[in-house]
Amino acid sequence: VASFMQYLGLQAFDNDWSMKNFFTEKINSMMSEDFTNSRALNQPVAVPDFSIFNGVTYAKGASIVRMVRGLLGEKAFMNGIKTYLNQNKYSNVVSDDLWQALSNSSDDGIDLKAVMSIWMGERAYPLVTVRRNHSEIQISQEPFILKNNTTSRTTPIWTIPFQYGILDQQGHFSRKMFLLREETATIKISGHFKLVKGNYRDDGYYRVNYDPESWKAITDQLMTNHEIFSPGERAHLLNDAVSIFARTKPLNMSVVMDLLNYMEKETDFLPWFSASHSFGILIKLRLKDIKPEVKVLMQKFATVATKALELIENQLQAKENNKGYKDAMKEYMVNLIRRINSRVSDSSPSTLRPSTDKFTQKMD
Repeated sequence: VASFMQYLGLQAFDNDWSMKNFFTEKINSMMSEDFTNSRALNQPVAVPDFSIFNGVTYAKGASIVRMVRGLLGEKAFMNGIKTYLNQNKYSNVVSDDLWQALSNSSDDGIDLKAVMSIWMGERAYPLVTVRRNHSEIQISQEPFILKNNTTSRTTPIWTIPFQYGILDQQGHFSRKMFLLREETATIKISGHFKLVKGNYRDDGYYRVNYDPESWKAITDQLMTNHEIFSPGERAHLLNDAVSIFARTKPLNMSVVMDLLNYMEKETDFLPWFSASHSFGILIKLRLKDIKPEVKVLMQKFATVATKALELIENQLQAKENNKGYKDAMKEYMVNLIRRINSRVSDSSPSTLRPSTDKFTQKMD
């Protein structure tokens, strides 16, 4: 709770930086779980053991509390937090104390202890797959395992606060919530709609995959107007797609390529952080050494980054009086281009280095 509340405090001061900081911590936590045998959040401690208090513990814990806020709503969540703090000040607590206080504040009488038991007791996190069938969407869950790094012999079934958005024909999103308690479920949608976006508002600690038609609807919308999705949602779309592609390749490479196409006009920090992070996954798995299509993705990434850099340069010139913005973007984007240069071995340095030099000269 404390980890999440620090982001709420920062949000009151600077909403933009709060979102960015939270997203980077969340993505780092998920990647840590992808590549390591992370512990469950609930751990019996017989003797002091500071090794359990690692980055995943704090970042995942904060992300799960944020997911609960999305489930309960802002008012009920804050009422529950106030009750929890007042009831337990000057005393020790366990996680059930938090879930009980939040359950009591729920307008729908949600039993959060039951909802959160698997989230707290199991390592890893789920992948939710969304399949559209006319006026219905079918959703299913499974553990997301990037590598064979889990010692669990069971397949956990999470109770997932699946928050999703329905984009209508007029271009307006409506937010919906569904508690996925089983392995599969069917949700009926009334009226005509353009697409469904899972993990709407980026509140959930899970990844989302779609059927091919739904992926196409999302990538088409990104090309038409990418800002209809929040920066965090855009960032997670790419991170999810690359991670799913890297796992077992059930996702056609064209989906990732189509997502990259829109990024020629992306100027927000979060999607670019996610892109760099996502392709770091491919590097860490050494897929570039054994899968030629991964080299194609890396080259595409380099090309798109170079084009986006020109757009960002123009924006930075227009904001030359905002020194803080210029310095932050300069440092990030220049380092990003350098990483692309070093990672994309088959790209011609002449394609990228002049853009880096030109960018540095303008900023200086």
